[in-house]
Amino acid sequence: MKSIESQLKKAKLYEKKAQVEKAIATYYDVLIAQPKNRRASEALRKLEEPSVVVQGLREVSRLFVSGLAMQALQMAVQLQAHFPYVARVYYVQGGIYFNLKQHNEAVDCFKRAIELKPDFVEAYNAMFVSALSLDKEDSLRLDCSSFLSKGLKMKSQNAALLFHYGCLLKCKGDVISSIGYFKRSIEIDPVHAHAWQGLGDAYKSLGMKKESLAVFEQALALDNEDSEVYFSLSAVKKFTDDDRGLQIAKMEQLLQSDRSPRSQEMLHFALGKAYDDLQAYEEAFPHWLAANQARRADWPYDAGIDMRRFEKLTLTFAELDLEALKNSVGLDKRSIFIVGMPRSGTTLTEQILSSHSEVFGAGELSAVTQIVEAQLLQEQGVTPLLLDNLQREYHDYLQKMEIDASIVVDKAPFNFWWVGLMLLAMPDAKVICTHRDAAAVCWANFRQAFVRGPFTPYAYDFRDIVAYYKLFEQVMDFWKGLFPGRIYDLNYERLTENQEEETRKLLEYCDLTWQDDCLNFHENKRVVHTASLLQVNQKMYKGSSEAWRNYEPWLGEMLAQLHGESTVELKNN
Repeated sequence: MKSIESQLKKAKLYEKKAQVEKAIATYYDVLIAQPKNRRASEALRKLEEPSVVVQGLREVSRLFVSGLAMQALQMAVQLQAHFPYVARVYYVQGGIYFNLKQHNEAVDCFKRAIELKPDFVEAYNAMFVSALSLDKEDSLRLDCSSFLSKGLKMKSQNAALLFHYGCLLKCKGDVISSIGYFKRSIEIDPVHAHAWQGLGDAYKSLGMKKESLAVFEQALALDNEDSEVYFSLSAVKKFTDDDRGLQIAKMEQLLQSDRSPRSQEMLHFALGKAYDDLQAYEEAFPHWLAANQARRADWPYDAGIDMRRFEKLTLTFAELDLEALKNSVGLDKRSIFIVGMPRSGTTLTEQILSSHSEVFGAGELSAVTQIVEAQLLQEQGVTPLLLDNLQREYHDYLQKMEIDASIVVDKAPFNFWWVGLMLLAMPDAKVICTHRDAAAVCWANFRQAFVRGPFTPYAYDFRDIVAYYKLFEQVMDFWKGLFPGRIYDLNYERLTENQEEETRKLLEYCDLTWQDDCLNFHENKRVVHTASLLQVNQKMYKGSSEAWRNYEPWLGEMLAQLHGESTVELKNN
């Protein structure tokens, strides 16, 4: 490594040549190696924010506060063009993008600010918050890793950076490691309510219900107006009548205040759960309804897109010679795909199978959807090349996960769209389709606050939910007609009522020998990231499919649509 003195001389030379950005980067290299170097610190202070920039940013802020966001953004862009090496210009510009809900642009600006100023703690925090706001896969969020790592090298005792790095690890699935970062953040800043919440969410992911409940209670003791904490708390707490005058009353009070739509939505979901615990269903339903209406307003859904997708599938496969297309060679690792409607028992099924010594439960992998959709954009229809690419790229995806087990369970419910392609591309794959009582699964979708993403926009309106449910059933009937005997139907209610018998049938279909651990799935310590995480850490229980009956007086429209004999109408447009 070059000496500190030579690095300082190099930076000075860049200054003389007016190569300001290179000079700043070199001074920061010095500070990373020697954080208290006074010469580097003083040089940076003079270079980073000339007075004309300070004045310009004040004007940008004035415009933004006055409600002139686009004019403020335009002026920030002009400042950036004249001072491309000033980190705070990018930081302010990123803040404007964030408020305009242009989160991709915001993330890019915050990353650039960090590149120019590696100790810019506020930019790290803003970058991660912006990344969390992206309604897409975790790729951009996880791309924050190298930036946060660099920040922690310089600011290893910064509570906010430690908190965000913990969040990042949790997003990656390394929940156990994330706990250490949340705890370090709390040690440095004991009143950091979000760090307490992060710790509680991590405990919840591990099925540590008692520990997560205590941590959420502590977070509320620090800030009893945080709607996110109430939302998280509601998942692990059984509310009682004693809570009416305490947490429930406080949530009702917060609803009356001027809070963001997102906060209102989370409070409605939390209150729906609270009143449901109290069996006060007439009080719970209006909150479930308000929460879903808020989601629908912010998250539109066009059922016609999914209907046209199904129509295209039927037309495409009607013209195929399936035997000629079928791959003859399987993967190194055998795959078991679990598909189904959300809340139909997909997570429970994965938990049972992953309790087997030969099986690894990989969770909800997005690989098949990503590969298929990318290939379909390039290919005309279903071709041998598309199937070869699907098999090869899926194999590479699993290889990168470094899984030791010989059998991998991929539990992505929405892979039901691609069952035919998966069976053609991977001839030794097994496909399990979970089914549950129609009213139970539709109601469970309605009351669930799914993580925002591309797969569940249908779930916030009864008509859309039922239409999607019926479409799902049609798609699966279509695949079963094309691939008779290749798809295993698992009924949730029969599984809960006859656990051992149905588990033996399931293992037999998967070509797995019997192991008692599959009956004791609740003792499986793997991390679960779905809404069913608390249920699969308990013994099998019956009767959950009857919960919708408590709300039957308000479900007339849903039930009428479900009981109708019509299927989804396909339209050529």
